[in-house]
Amino acid sequence: MKNNKNDIPSPSAPQPDNGKPKKRRRRWPWITLGIILLLLISIRLALRADWVFDIIKDQVEQAAFEATGAELTIGSMRGDLLRSIELRNADLTKDEPILTIDSLEVSYSLLGLFSRNIEITSLRISGLDVQLEQLPDSTWNIMQLVDEPDPEAEETEFGFTLYLHDVELVNSKIDIFSPYLLPDDRVVIENINASASLTYSEDIFDANLSELSLELIEGRLPEPIRLQTSASMADERITLDRLMLSTGR
Repeated sequence: MKNNKNDIPSPSAPQPDNGKPKKRRRRWPWITLGIILLLLISIRLALRADWVFDIIKDQVEQAAFEATGAELTIGSMRGDLLRSIELRNADLTKDEPILTIDSLEVSYSLLGLFSRNIEITSLRISGLDVQLEQLPDSTWNIMQLVDEPDPEAEETEFGFTLYLHDVELVNSKIDIFSPYLLPDDRVVIENINASASLTYSEDIFDANLSELSLELIEGRLPEPIRLQTSASMADERITLDRLMLSTGR
């Protein structure tokens, strides 16, 4: 029996698909994933963007004015909102300068908030200058920044545990003017340097002052009084670890 050439399919002839639909790759999951990744990257970059910190700086200055009536001016604010913030050249003024700060750097951990902990890993304040002045009515200028407490207001629980692991105060100064209390009207405390840590909650108050040094300048003394000390507080007990005092006489 001879084979019919017409019965042999040509290699170039289209093959039947047997009624099965062709499989197509779904692109929309990859597009969605790409959009999500792009959104996450944009948010992450925004948390470090200068323009975001400029907006926050303006809001902080406005909130400070509404809360205290004093004008807060911040030279710059930069950092990473997930972990740290740095302020430069901050001034608080109400008629006259009350407080200036050269720089304030704070680092923190947001994960502790899930367990009701406020964790400040480091806080460094450099060049703090405070001007304390006793007014003619015997009150102090800094008292004008806060409202008097309402005796009938109910106390609210803090609800968190505050951890300040490493606090530094560097090269700071307090200028006190009081014609009613001070013999020479003015006392200046300068070259203040301190290092401390703190734990606070409704049931706990532990503090450790690992170092404090300062110089007190009073007009009647030929030389400044120099103080160096360290102390700690735990279970409502204060322990003075070290005290060195050098008088100006």
